Amino acid sequence: MEYIESIERDLDLFKRKALLTEEYKKILEDWCVQAFNKTSGALGGPTFEMDRVLSINNNDKKASYEQKSIETTTITCPENRKIEVVLKHESILNLPIPDVLIKLIKYNSTWFNETVDEKKTDAEGRAVFTDLTVNESYFAEAIDNNLVENNKKLFKAYDELMSAMYTQLNASWQEYKPQWEKGIDVVELIKKFIKGLFDGFISVWDDIKLAYNVITDPVKYGKMIYDGAAKLYDIIGDIPNIDIQASLEQSKDFALHLAAFFSDESAIYLIANAVLLNIKMYPWGNILPELVSLGGNILGDILRGLIFGALLSLVAGPVGLAYMAYRLTSVAQKASGLVKKIWEILKTILKSLTNLVKDFFEKVAKLVHQMKNTLMTKLNKETRAGAKQNTHLEIEHKKETSSGSTHNDTASQSTKKCTKTGCPISMVTGEELLLLDDATLLGVYPFTFQRQYRTTAVEVSSVFGYGWSHSLQHHFTFNDKDETIKWVDHQNLIISLPMPDKAISLSANLMAKTAVWLGEQEQEYLFTSDSLNGWVMHVNRLADNSGKITGFSQKKQHLH
Repeated sequence: MEYIESIERDLDLFKRKALLTEEYKKILEDWCVQAFNKTSGALGGPTFEMDRVLSINNNDKKASYEQKSIETTTITCPENRKIEVVLKHESILNLPIPDVLIKLIKYNSTWFNETVDEKKTDAEGRAVFTDLTVNESYFAEAIDNNLVENNKKLFKAYDELMSAMYTQLNASWQEYKPQWEKGIDVVELIKKFIKGLFDGFISVWDDIKLAYNVITDPVKYGKMIYDGAAKLYDIIGDIPNIDIQASLEQSKDFALHLAAFFSDESAIYLIANAVLLNIKMYPWGNILPELVSLGGNILGDILRGLIFGALLSLVAGPVGLAYMAYRLTSVAQKASGLVKKIWEILKTILKSLTNLVKDFFEKVAKLVHQMKNTLMTKLNKETRAGAKQNTHLEIEHKKETSSGSTHNDTASQSTKKCTKTGCPISMVTGEELLLLDDATLLGVYPFTFQRQYRTTAVEVSSVFGYGWSHSLQHHFTFNDKDETIKWVDHQNLIISLPMPDKAISLSANLMAKTAVWLGEQEQEYLFTSDSLNGWVMHVNRLADNSGKITGFSQKKQHLH
Protein backbone atom coordinates (compact mmCIF):
# COMPACT_ATOMS: atom_id res chain seq x y z
CA MET A 1 0.00 0.00 0.00
CA GLU A 2 1.45 3.34 -1.08
CA TYR A 3 0.41 5.08 2.14
CA ILE A 4 2.34 2.58 4.28
CA GLU A 5 5.37 3.04 2.04
CA SER A 6 5.18 6.83 2.47
CA ILE A 7 5.23 6.45 6.27
CA GLU A 8 8.21 4.14 6.09
CA ARG A 9 10.03 6.61 3.83
CA ASP A 10 9.43 9.30 6.45
CA LEU A 11 10.71 6.97 9.17
CA ASP A 12 13.77 6.23 7.08
CA LEU A 13 14.69 9.93 7.05
CA PHE A 14 14.88 9.82 10.86
CA LYS A 15 16.74 6.50 10.78
CA ARG A 16 19.37 7.76 8.32
CA LYS A 17 19.55 11.11 10.17
CA ALA A 18 18.75 12.75 6.85
CA LEU A 19 15.70 14.81 7.79
CA LEU A 20 17.74 18.01 8.01
CA THR A 21 20.37 17.38 5.35
CA GLU A 22 17.95 16.14 2.68
CA GLU A 23 14.32 16.94 3.44
CA TYR A 24 14.96 20.27 5.21
CA LYS A 25 17.06 21.61 2.35
CA LYS A 26 14.48 20.40 -0.14
CA ILE A 27 11.77 22.32 1.73
CA LEU A 28 13.97 25.42 1.71
CA GLU A 29 14.13 25.27 -2.06
CA ASP A 30 10.47 24.39 -2.51
CA TRP A 31 7.63 26.82 -3.15
CA CYS A 32 6.05 26.04 0.21
CA VAL A 33 8.80 27.87 2.08
CA GLN A 34 7.01 31.04 1.00
CA ALA A 35 3.92 29.90 2.82
CA PHE A 36 5.96 29.27 5.96
CA ASN A 37 7.55 32.70 5.79
CA LYS A 38 4.19 34.43 5.43
CA THR A 39 3.16 33.05 8.78
CA SER A 40 6.42 33.80 10.55
CA GLY A 41 8.15 36.77 12.03
CA ALA A 42 6.59 37.20 15.45
CA LEU A 43 9.83 36.19 17.15
CA GLY A 44 12.19 37.29 14.45
CA GLY A 45 11.44 33.94 12.89
CA PRO A 46 11.16 31.26 12.13
CA THR A 47 12.33 32.26 8.69
CA PHE A 48 12.72 28.52 8.12
CA GLU A 49 16.42 29.14 7.72
CA MET A 50 19.21 28.56 10.22
CA ASP A 51 20.87 31.68 11.59
CA ARG A 52 24.28 32.50 12.95
CA VAL A 53 24.60 34.95 15.84
CA LEU A 54 27.64 37.22 16.12
CA SER A 55 27.78 39.22 19.34
CA ILE A 56 30.09 41.97 20.52
CA ASN A 57 29.84 42.51 24.28
CA ASN A 58 26.42 40.81 24.17
CA ASN A 59 25.04 42.95 21.32
CA ASP A 60 23.76 40.38 18.82
CA LYS A 61 23.72 40.48 15.04
CA LYS A 62 22.04 37.63 13.11
CA ALA A 63 22.90 36.41 9.64
CA SER A 64 22.09 33.45 7.43
CA TYR A 65 24.08 30.28 8.00
CA GLU A 66 25.21 30.58 4.37
CA GLN A 67 26.75 34.05 4.90
CA LYS A 68 30.55 33.90 5.03
CA SER A 69 31.16 37.39 6.43
CA ILE A 70 29.22 39.13 9.23
CA GLU A 71 29.74 42.54 10.86
CA THR A 72 28.59 43.54 14.34
CA THR A 73 27.11 46.83 15.44
CA THR A 74 29.49 49.53 16.68
CA ILE A 75 30.01 49.78 20.44
CA THR A 76 32.00 51.95 22.84
CA CYS A 77 34.89 50.30 24.67
CA PRO A 78 34.08 49.94 28.40
CA GLU A 79 36.41 50.93 31.22
CA ASN A 80 37.83 47.42 31.57
CA ARG A 81 39.32 47.92 28.05
CA LYS A 82 38.11 44.50 26.93
CA ILE A 83 35.77 43.46 24.14
CA GLU A 84 34.47 39.93 23.69
CA VAL A 85 33.20 38.66 20.34
CA VAL A 86 31.24 35.38 20.18
CA LEU A 87 30.08 33.46 17.10
CA LYS A 88 27.48 30.69 17.48
CA HIS A 89 24.72 28.96 15.58
CA GLU A 90 21.25 29.93 16.80
CA SER A 91 20.30 26.61 18.34
CA ILE A 92 18.77 25.01 21.40
CA LEU A 93 22.10 23.17 21.55
CA ASN A 94 25.27 24.96 22.51
CA LEU A 95 26.90 25.23 19.07
CA PRO A 96 29.82 27.68 19.01
CA ILE A 97 31.74 28.13 15.76
CA PRO A 98 35.50 27.81 16.36
CA ASP A 99 38.49 28.75 14.22
CA VAL A 100 36.80 31.69 12.50
CA LEU A 101 38.78 34.86 11.81
CA ILE A 102 37.58 37.86 13.84
CA LYS A 103 38.78 41.33 12.92
CA LEU A 104 38.35 44.08 15.52
CA ILE A 105 38.02 47.40 13.74
CA LYS A 106 38.28 50.91 15.18
CA TYR A 107 35.49 53.06 13.87
CA ASN A 108 36.53 56.43 12.45
CA SER A 109 33.76 58.86 11.55
CA THR A 110 35.96 61.10 9.42
CA TRP A 111 38.56 58.77 7.89
CA PHE A 112 39.12 55.12 7.04
CA ASN A 113 38.37 52.50 9.65
CA GLU A 114 41.43 50.78 11.15
CA THR A 115 41.79 47.07 11.90
CA VAL A 116 43.45 47.04 15.34
CA ASP A 117 43.68 43.27 15.93
CA GLU A 118 42.82 39.88 14.45
CA LYS A 119 42.13 36.62 16.28
CA LYS A 120 40.46 33.30 15.62
CA THR A 121 37.55 32.10 17.72
CA ASP A 122 38.43 29.48 20.31
CA ALA A 123 36.55 26.26 21.05
CA GLU A 124 33.76 28.29 22.64
CA GLY A 125 33.42 30.52 19.59
CA ARG A 126 35.00 33.43 21.49
CA ALA A 127 37.66 35.97 20.67
CA VAL A 128 38.69 38.36 23.46
CA PHE A 129 40.47 41.63 22.73
CA THR A 130 42.24 43.48 25.53
CA ASP A 131 44.19 46.70 26.20
CA LEU A 132 41.85 48.74 24.03
CA THR A 133 41.14 52.46 24.30
CA VAL A 134 38.35 53.37 26.72
CA ASN A 135 35.39 55.15 25.06
CA GLU A 136 36.77 54.43 21.56
CA SER A 137 34.24 53.01 19.09
CA TYR A 138 34.82 49.50 17.72
CA PHE A 139 33.02 46.91 15.64
CA ALA A 140 33.98 43.38 14.63
CA GLU A 141 33.86 41.36 11.42
CA ALA A 142 33.73 37.56 11.34
CA ILE A 143 35.08 35.82 8.23
CA ASP A 144 34.43 32.07 8.06
CA ASN A 145 36.75 30.42 5.56
CA ASN A 146 35.42 26.99 6.60
CA LEU A 147 31.76 27.80 6.03
CA VAL A 148 30.75 24.52 4.36
CA GLU A 149 32.41 22.31 6.99
CA ASN A 150 31.02 24.35 9.87
CA ASN A 151 27.50 24.06 8.46
CA LYS A 152 27.92 20.29 8.14
CA LYS A 153 28.81 20.20 11.84
CA LEU A 154 25.67 22.23 12.56
CA PHE A 155 23.33 19.67 11.01
CA LYS A 156 25.35 16.72 12.37
CA ALA A 157 24.82 18.02 15.91
CA TYR A 158 21.17 16.95 15.64
CA ASP A 159 21.97 13.35 14.63
CA GLU A 160 21.64 11.90 18.13
CA LEU A 161 18.28 13.62 18.58
CA MET A 162 17.00 12.13 15.33
CA SER A 163 18.18 8.65 16.32
CA ALA A 164 16.32 8.85 19.63
CA MET A 165 13.18 10.07 17.89
CA TYR A 166 13.39 7.26 15.34
CA THR A 167 13.47 4.63 18.09
CA GLN A 168 10.20 5.90 19.57
CA LEU A 169 8.47 6.57 16.26
CA ASN A 170 9.37 3.14 14.90
CA ALA A 171 8.05 1.44 18.05
CA SER A 172 4.70 3.18 17.55
CA TRP A 173 4.65 2.22 13.87
CA GLN A 174 5.22 -1.45 14.62
CA GLU A 175 2.12 -1.31 16.81
CA TYR A 176 -0.04 0.61 14.31
CA LYS A 177 1.11 -0.88 10.98
CA PRO A 178 -0.93 -4.13 11.15
CA GLN A 179 -4.13 -2.10 11.54
CA TRP A 180 -3.33 -0.08 8.43
CA GLU A 181 -2.58 -3.27 6.48
CA LYS A 182 -6.08 -4.57 7.11
CA GLY A 183 -7.84 -1.21 7.40
CA ILE A 184 -9.18 1.41 5.04
CA ASP A 185 -7.81 1.08 1.54
CA VAL A 186 -9.39 3.99 -0.27
CA VAL A 187 -6.72 5.65 -2.37
CA GLU A 188 -8.51 8.97 -2.90
CA LEU A 189 -9.37 9.25 0.79
CA ILE A 190 -5.75 8.69 1.77
CA LYS A 191 -4.55 11.27 -0.76
CA LYS A 192 -6.96 13.85 0.67
CA PHE A 193 -5.79 13.02 4.18
CA ILE A 194 -2.14 13.56 3.23
CA LYS A 195 -2.96 16.83 1.46
CA GLY A 196 -4.98 18.02 4.46
CA LEU A 197 -2.10 17.21 6.79
CA PHE A 198 0.37 19.08 4.57
CA ASP A 199 -1.90 22.13 4.37
CA GLY A 200 -2.26 21.97 8.13
CA PHE A 201 1.49 21.60 8.58
CA ILE A 202 2.03 25.01 6.99
CA SER A 203 -0.26 26.62 9.58
CA VAL A 204 1.73 25.19 12.50
CA TRP A 205 4.09 28.18 12.55
CA ASP A 206 1.19 30.52 13.36
CA ASP A 207 1.21 29.24 16.95
CA ILE A 208 4.85 29.80 17.81
CA LYS A 209 4.25 33.32 19.14
CA LEU A 210 1.25 32.22 21.19
CA ALA A 211 3.05 29.25 22.77
CA TYR A 212 6.05 31.49 23.44
CA ASN A 213 3.79 34.02 25.17
CA VAL A 214 2.39 31.31 27.42
CA ILE A 215 5.84 30.71 28.92
CA THR A 216 6.97 34.35 28.98
CA ASP A 217 3.71 35.90 30.21
CA PRO A 218 1.98 32.90 31.83
CA VAL A 219 -0.55 34.85 33.90
CA LYS A 220 -2.14 36.64 30.95
CA TYR A 221 -1.86 33.99 28.25
CA GLY A 222 -2.41 31.05 30.59
CA LYS A 223 -5.79 32.54 31.47
CA MET A 224 -6.59 32.99 27.78
CA ILE A 225 -5.77 29.32 27.08
CA TYR A 226 -7.87 28.03 29.96
CA ASP A 227 -10.79 30.35 29.13
CA GLY A 228 -10.80 28.96 25.60
CA ALA A 229 -10.54 25.37 26.78
CA ALA A 230 -13.46 25.87 29.18
CA LYS A 231 -15.79 26.27 26.19
CA LEU A 232 -15.33 22.54 25.53
CA TYR A 233 -15.76 21.29 29.09
CA ASP A 234 -19.33 20.16 28.40
CA ILE A 235 -17.90 17.90 25.66
CA ILE A 236 -14.55 16.75 27.08
CA GLY A 237 -14.89 17.31 30.84
CA ASP A 238 -12.95 19.69 33.09
CA ILE A 239 -9.17 20.16 32.95
CA PRO A 240 -7.29 21.03 36.19
CA ASN A 241 -6.22 24.69 36.24
CA ILE A 242 -2.46 24.83 36.84
CA ASP A 243 -0.42 27.84 38.00
CA ILE A 244 1.89 28.00 34.96
CA GLN A 245 4.09 30.73 36.40
CA ALA A 246 4.77 28.77 39.59
CA SER A 247 5.57 25.64 37.56
CA LEU A 248 8.06 27.54 35.39
CA GLU A 249 9.73 29.13 38.41
CA GLN A 250 10.31 25.68 39.89
CA SER A 251 12.24 24.65 36.78
CA LYS A 252 14.02 27.71 35.43
CA ASP A 253 16.59 25.71 33.44
CA PHE A 254 13.82 23.96 31.52
CA ALA A 255 12.03 27.29 30.96
CA LEU A 256 15.21 28.64 29.36
CA HIS A 257 15.54 25.55 27.14
CA LEU A 258 11.90 25.92 26.09
CA ALA A 259 12.36 29.61 25.28
CA ALA A 260 15.48 28.80 23.23
CA PHE A 261 13.54 26.12 21.35
CA PHE A 262 11.32 28.73 19.69
CA SER A 263 14.34 30.31 17.96
CA ASP A 264 15.77 27.01 16.70
CA GLU A 265 14.34 26.25 13.26
CA SER A 266 15.94 22.80 13.09
CA ALA A 267 14.51 21.73 16.45
CA ILE A 268 11.05 23.03 15.52
CA TYR A 269 11.26 21.19 12.21
CA LEU A 270 12.22 17.90 13.90
CA ILE A 271 9.43 18.08 16.49
CA ALA A 272 6.82 19.18 13.94
CA ASN A 273 7.72 16.30 11.63
CA ALA A 274 7.59 13.81 14.49
CA VAL A 275 4.08 15.00 15.38
CA LEU A 276 3.00 14.92 11.74
CA LEU A 277 4.30 11.37 11.41
CA ASN A 278 2.48 10.31 14.59
CA ILE A 279 -0.81 11.54 13.16
CA LYS A 280 -0.15 9.82 9.83
CA MET A 281 0.68 6.55 11.59
CA TYR A 282 -2.26 6.46 13.98
CA PRO A 283 -4.96 3.98 12.81
CA TRP A 284 -7.95 6.30 12.58
CA GLY A 285 -10.28 3.65 11.20
CA ASN A 286 -13.85 4.80 10.54
CA ILE A 287 -13.13 8.30 11.87
CA LEU A 288 -10.79 9.01 8.95
CA PRO A 289 -13.51 10.04 6.45
CA GLU A 290 -14.84 12.64 8.93
CA LEU A 291 -11.35 14.03 9.51
CA VAL A 292 -10.67 14.28 5.79
CA SER A 293 -13.97 16.04 5.15
CA LEU A 294 -12.96 18.88 7.49
CA GLY A 295 -9.95 19.83 5.38
CA GLY A 296 -6.53 21.33 6.08
CA ASN A 297 -7.58 24.16 8.39
CA ILE A 298 -9.12 21.82 10.94
CA LEU A 299 -6.26 19.34 10.64
CA GLY A 300 -3.96 22.32 11.17
CA ASP A 301 -5.72 23.14 14.45
CA ILE A 302 -5.30 19.53 15.57
CA LEU A 303 -1.62 19.57 14.57
CA ARG A 304 -0.98 22.83 16.40
CA GLY A 305 -2.80 21.59 19.47
CA LEU A 306 -0.69 18.43 19.56
CA ILE A 307 2.69 20.03 18.84
CA PHE A 308 2.49 22.87 21.32
CA GLY A 309 0.32 20.87 23.70
CA ALA A 310 3.14 18.32 23.92
CA LEU A 311 5.67 21.08 24.57
CA LEU A 312 3.54 22.76 27.24
CA SER A 313 2.79 19.39 28.84
CA LEU A 314 6.39 19.49 30.00
CA VAL A 315 5.46 22.50 32.15
CA ALA A 316 2.57 20.48 33.59
CA GLY A 317 0.40 17.80 31.98
CA PRO A 318 -2.93 19.67 32.26
CA VAL A 319 -1.44 22.75 30.56
CA GLY A 320 -0.84 20.71 27.40
CA LEU A 321 -4.39 19.34 27.53
CA ALA A 322 -5.75 22.86 27.99
CA TYR A 323 -3.77 24.10 24.98
CA MET A 324 -5.03 21.24 22.83
CA ALA A 325 -8.62 21.93 23.93
CA TYR A 326 -8.13 25.64 23.21
CA ARG A 327 -7.07 24.76 19.66
CA LEU A 328 -10.09 22.48 19.19
CA THR A 329 -12.67 25.21 19.88
CA SER A 330 -12.82 26.07 16.17
CA VAL A 331 -13.25 22.37 15.33
CA ALA A 332 -16.10 22.09 17.84
CA GLN A 333 -17.95 24.92 16.13
CA LYS A 334 -18.14 22.83 12.96
CA ALA A 335 -18.14 19.30 14.32
CA SER A 336 -18.73 19.00 18.06
CA GLY A 337 -19.60 15.32 17.66
CA LEU A 338 -16.23 14.64 16.08
CA VAL A 339 -14.42 16.38 18.94
CA LYS A 340 -16.18 14.06 21.36
CA LYS A 341 -15.09 11.04 19.28
CA ILE A 342 -11.46 12.03 18.87
CA TRP A 343 -10.72 13.61 22.27
CA GLU A 344 -9.59 10.35 23.89
CA ILE A 345 -7.60 9.46 20.75
CA LEU A 346 -5.87 12.85 20.82
CA LYS A 347 -5.09 12.41 24.52
CA THR A 348 -3.43 9.09 23.67
CA ILE A 349 -1.38 10.68 20.88
CA LEU A 350 -0.55 13.65 23.12
CA LYS A 351 0.73 11.34 25.84
CA SER A 352 2.98 9.57 23.35
CA LEU A 353 4.23 12.88 21.95
CA THR A 354 4.84 14.28 25.43
CA ASN A 355 7.12 11.34 26.16
CA LEU A 356 8.91 11.90 22.85
CA VAL A 357 9.34 15.64 23.51
CA LYS A 358 10.41 14.98 27.11
CA ASP A 359 13.11 12.62 25.87
CA PHE A 360 14.07 15.24 23.26
CA PHE A 361 14.69 17.91 25.91
CA GLU A 362 16.46 15.47 28.24
CA LYS A 363 18.72 14.53 25.34
CA VAL A 364 19.29 18.24 24.59
CA ALA A 365 20.32 18.89 28.20
CA LYS A 366 22.66 15.88 28.09
CA LEU A 367 24.23 16.99 24.79
CA VAL A 368 24.70 20.56 26.02
CA HIS A 369 26.38 19.22 29.17
CA GLN A 370 28.63 16.94 27.11
CA MET A 371 29.55 19.76 24.74
CA LYS A 372 30.43 22.07 27.62
CA ASN A 373 32.60 19.37 29.22
CA THR A 374 34.34 18.72 25.90
CA LEU A 375 34.96 22.42 25.41
CA MET A 376 36.34 22.90 28.92
CA THR A 377 38.60 19.85 28.52
CA LYS A 378 39.92 21.22 25.25
CA LEU A 379 40.46 24.68 26.73
CA ASN A 380 42.27 23.27 29.75
CA LYS A 381 44.54 21.18 27.53
CA GLU A 382 45.35 24.20 25.38
CA THR A 383 46.11 26.31 28.44
CA ARG A 384 48.33 23.64 30.02
CA ALA A 385 50.21 23.10 26.77
CA GLY A 386 50.77 26.83 26.48
CA ALA A 387 49.90 26.67 22.82
CA LYS A 388 47.34 29.43 23.05
CA GLN A 389 45.74 31.47 25.80
CA ASN A 390 41.97 31.09 25.77
CA THR A 391 40.41 33.30 28.41
CA HIS A 392 36.77 32.81 29.34
CA LEU A 393 35.64 36.38 29.93
CA GLU A 394 32.13 37.05 31.17
CA ILE A 395 31.22 40.55 30.05
CA GLU A 396 29.29 42.05 32.92
CA HIS A 397 26.09 43.75 31.89
CA LYS A 398 22.71 44.52 33.37
CA LYS A 399 19.80 42.49 32.06
CA GLU A 400 16.05 42.99 31.68
CA THR A 401 13.81 40.16 30.46
CA SER A 402 10.45 41.86 29.85
CA SER A 403 9.27 42.25 26.28
CA GLY A 404 8.27 45.55 24.74
CA SER A 405 4.62 46.45 25.25
CA THR A 406 1.93 48.59 23.68
CA HIS A 407 0.08 51.37 25.51
CA ASN A 408 -2.59 48.90 26.65
CA ASP A 409 0.12 46.72 28.25
CA THR A 410 0.07 43.99 25.58
CA ALA A 411 3.43 42.33 24.89
CA SER A 412 4.61 42.99 21.33
CA GLN A 413 7.70 42.89 19.17
CA SER A 414 8.69 45.57 16.67
CA THR A 415 6.35 46.10 13.72
CA LYS A 416 8.52 44.22 11.21
CA LYS A 417 8.52 41.21 13.56
CA CYS A 418 4.73 41.17 13.92
CA THR A 419 3.04 38.84 11.46
CA LYS A 420 0.16 40.59 9.73
CA THR A 421 -2.74 39.42 7.63
CA GLY A 422 -3.38 40.82 4.15
CA CYS A 423 -4.79 43.88 5.93
CA PRO A 424 -2.44 45.80 8.27
CA ILE A 425 -3.68 43.87 11.31
CA SER A 426 -1.16 42.32 13.70
CA MET A 427 -1.75 38.60 14.24
CA VAL A 428 0.12 39.02 17.54
CA THR A 429 -1.90 41.80 19.24
CA GLY A 430 -4.92 42.18 16.95
CA GLU A 431 -4.30 45.90 16.51
CA GLU A 432 -3.95 47.90 13.31
CA LEU A 433 -0.34 48.59 12.31
CA LEU A 434 0.08 50.93 9.37
CA LEU A 435 3.70 51.68 8.44
CA LEU A 436 4.52 54.27 5.75
CA ASP A 437 7.92 55.15 4.26
CA ASP A 438 7.98 58.91 3.61
CA ALA A 439 11.57 59.62 2.57
CA THR A 440 15.03 58.07 2.50
CA LEU A 441 18.41 59.73 3.07
CA LEU A 442 20.83 57.99 0.73
CA GLY A 443 24.24 56.81 1.87
CA VAL A 444 26.23 53.67 2.61
CA TYR A 445 23.54 52.98 5.21
CA PRO A 446 20.27 54.60 4.04
CA PHE A 447 18.09 56.18 6.72
CA THR A 448 14.37 55.89 6.05
CA PHE A 449 11.94 58.32 7.68
CA GLN A 450 8.77 56.42 8.53
CA ARG A 451 5.35 57.15 9.94
CA GLN A 452 3.37 54.53 11.82
CA TYR A 453 -0.17 54.28 13.10
CA ARG A 454 -0.85 51.91 16.02
CA THR A 455 -4.37 51.39 17.36
CA THR A 456 -3.24 50.95 20.97
CA ALA A 457 -1.61 54.41 20.85
CA VAL A 458 -4.82 56.16 19.81
CA GLU A 459 -4.70 58.38 22.91
CA VAL A 460 -1.06 59.35 22.35
CA SER A 461 -0.54 62.62 20.50
CA SER A 462 2.12 63.42 17.90
CA VAL A 463 2.72 66.00 15.17
CA PHE A 464 0.85 63.69 12.76
CA GLY A 465 -2.15 63.21 15.05
CA TYR A 466 -3.32 60.75 17.67
CA GLY A 467 -2.08 57.19 17.30
CA TRP A 468 0.73 58.19 14.95
CA SER A 469 4.48 58.17 15.54
CA HIS A 470 7.55 58.74 13.39
CA SER A 471 11.22 57.79 13.14
CA LEU A 472 12.46 60.70 15.28
CA GLN A 473 9.75 60.40 17.93
CA HIS A 474 11.33 58.82 21.00
CA HIS A 475 10.63 59.57 24.66
CA PHE A 476 12.98 58.69 27.51
CA THR A 477 12.45 58.74 31.27
CA PHE A 478 15.49 58.16 33.49
CA ASN A 479 14.52 56.89 36.95
CA ASP A 480 17.29 56.95 39.56
CA LYS A 481 15.12 55.34 42.25
CA ASP A 482 14.81 51.97 40.55
CA GLU A 483 17.75 52.59 38.18
CA THR A 484 15.75 52.05 35.01
CA ILE A 485 15.17 53.81 31.72
CA LYS A 486 11.70 53.85 30.20
CA TRP A 487 11.92 54.17 26.43
CA VAL A 488 8.83 54.84 24.31
CA ASP A 489 10.23 54.25 20.86
CA HIS A 490 9.30 55.42 17.37
CA GLN A 491 6.78 52.58 17.03
CA ASN A 492 5.01 53.55 20.28
CA LEU A 493 6.35 50.47 22.06
CA ILE A 494 7.23 50.87 25.74
CA ILE A 495 10.57 49.27 26.65
CA SER A 496 12.23 49.00 30.05
CA LEU A 497 16.02 48.92 30.37
CA PRO A 498 18.31 48.84 33.42
CA MET A 499 20.31 52.07 33.65
CA PRO A 500 24.01 51.56 32.81
CA ASP A 501 26.66 53.23 34.95
CA LYS A 502 30.44 53.53 35.04
CA ALA A 503 30.76 50.25 36.94
CA ILE A 504 28.60 48.34 34.44
CA SER A 505 28.44 50.36 31.24
CA LEU A 506 26.11 48.09 29.23
CA SER A 507 22.48 47.14 29.73
CA ALA A 508 20.35 44.90 27.53
CA ASN A 509 16.76 43.76 27.23
CA LEU A 510 17.03 40.51 25.29
CA MET A 511 13.28 39.97 25.01
CA ALA A 512 12.74 43.42 23.48
CA LYS A 513 16.01 43.13 21.49
CA THR A 514 17.29 46.48 22.77
CA ALA A 515 20.45 47.72 24.45
CA VAL A 516 21.86 50.92 25.95
CA TRP A 517 25.42 51.81 26.93
CA LEU A 518 27.33 54.87 28.04
CA GLY A 519 28.55 57.28 25.39
CA GLU A 520 31.77 59.26 25.18
CA GLN A 521 30.28 62.44 26.66
CA GLU A 522 28.98 62.98 30.18
CA GLN A 523 25.27 62.07 30.45
CA GLU A 524 25.33 60.60 26.93
CA TYR A 525 23.60 57.25 26.36
CA LEU A 526 23.67 55.19 23.18
CA PHE A 527 20.55 53.19 22.33
CA THR A 528 20.00 50.53 19.71
CA SER A 529 17.24 48.08 18.92
CA ASP A 530 16.13 45.57 16.35
CA SER A 531 13.73 48.15 14.88
CA LEU A 532 16.48 50.77 14.32
CA ASN A 533 17.96 48.64 11.51
CA GLY A 534 21.58 48.90 12.65
CA TRP A 535 21.48 52.57 13.65
CA VAL A 536 22.73 53.71 17.06
CA MET A 537 20.79 56.60 18.62
CA HIS A 538 22.73 59.17 20.67
CA VAL A 539 20.72 60.59 23.58
CA ASN A 540 21.64 63.21 26.18
CA ARG A 541 20.03 62.97 29.61
CA LEU A 542 18.46 66.30 30.61
CA ALA A 543 17.99 67.86 34.05
CA ASP A 544 14.31 66.86 34.17
CA ASN A 545 15.30 63.18 33.66
CA SER A 546 14.02 63.11 30.09
CA GLY A 547 16.24 62.49 27.08
CA LYS A 548 17.11 64.48 23.96
CA ILE A 549 18.22 62.84 20.71
CA THR A 550 21.43 64.41 19.40
CA GLY A 551 22.07 62.16 16.43
CA PHE A 552 22.23 58.72 14.81
CA SER A 553 25.30 56.78 13.74
CA GLN A 554 26.15 53.59 11.90
CA LYS A 555 29.81 52.76 11.35
CA LYS A 556 31.35 55.91 9.82
CA GLN A 557 28.05 57.49 8.84
CA HIS A 558 26.58 60.12 11.20
CA LEU A 559 23.30 62.01 11.16
CA HIS A 560 22.92 65.08 13.38
